[in-house]
Amino acid sequence: RRTVNTRAAATSSGLPVGVIDAGRTVTGARWLLDLRARQTLVVGCSGSGKGSVLWGACGGLAPHVATDTVRLWGVDLKGGVEVAVGQGLFHATAYDPEEALSLLAQLRLVIVDRTTAMRGLSREHKPSPGDPLHVLVIDELAALLAYADADTIKAATRDLSVILTQGRAVGVIVLAFVQDPRKETVKQRGLFTQVLALRLRSADETRMVLGDGMAALAPAHALSPSAQGSGYLVTDEGLVLRWGHLPIA
Repeated sequence: RRTVNTRAAATSSGLPVGVIDAGRTVTGARWLLDLRARQTLVVGCSGSGKGSVLWGACGGLAPHVATDTVRLWGVDLKGGVEVAVGQGLFHATAYDPEEALSLLAQLRLVIVDRTTAMRGLSREHKPSPGDPLHVLVIDELAALLAYADADTIKAATRDLSVILTQGRAVGVIVLAFVQDPRKETVKQRGLFTQVLALRLRSADETRMVLGDGMAALAPAHALSPSAQGSGYLVTDEGLVLRWGHLPIA
């Protein structure tokens, strides 16, 4: 289903598969977004620029999509209004609940097959042409886990939990986007190992997304509406990374 322009995509960034040249930090340095062996959640209110992160990541992975070193899987239960823009990049897409559950089930099978193949031989998958890194992109996670019908929510929660907890080592990762970070909306928030905060609505939301004490160190709630696509990431080492143009409201 991919219709990628392989001639254009053949140019390599020289970065490892799964590392995206996503823009610039506020110091002017390159912002390298590392998706490898991470389950990534991007949180931001409406108009905060989640689409720029989504397409920055998908565009950064496009050269590897062309060589089948990466396969993108897209779930967009808003009727495909976001993901369908780049339909040709995706190995498979789902625009309604039934399609979404089928797609999640396929990725669960990838995990089972790879776990069996790697058992006793390797602890970490290394992507290569024909044996790719699988990246599940979910636009508006709450539409799948909170706003769908009860049967869909139950099945999607089960399958996504398997992917989030078992997929990293075998090369199946998630890049999900959501507006409302509350636990009752995204019950699996704790299963994501990397969280990016775009503009948020309150200091409470900043603490909820980035952790206690982060409202002062990474005030995502103070970002201006004109700073679309800008935000904060707290690294594994506890360092605060700021990227993009960051005027304070």
